Amino acid sequence: MDKEQPIKNVRKATLLSIIPGLGQFYNGQIFKGVVFIAVFIAFVIEFIAVGINAFIGLITLGSVPGVDHSLFLMIEGTLQLIVTVLFYRFLYYQYIRCETCSDNVEFRRNG
Repeated sequence: MDKEQPIKNVRKATLLSIIPGLGQFYNGQIFKGVVFIAVFIAFVIEFIAVGINAFIGLITLGSVPGVDHSLFLMIEGTLQLIVTVLFYRFLYYQYIRCETCSDNVEFRRNG
């Protein structure tokens, strides 16, 4: 009942893990890969659509007196900062767990 695990290439798995989820696909963790790619794509879309302007608003707190409300810009920027920190914490968790999740897959090192 002992299955033979295919030998995986460490360098290839590492390079694929630059984009969250691809390393999981390479290691055969399909569900985990789909979740990581979905979270990554959602964050990128949200950051492009809203996040960049939220950070600019947080830094400048408005540039047109009477039109830009600095309180709203500060709240929006702070919320974007929280979302960004949570995303990077998610990535950190992925890479820390990745060191322990590959114990059932044998890796071949290329020198």
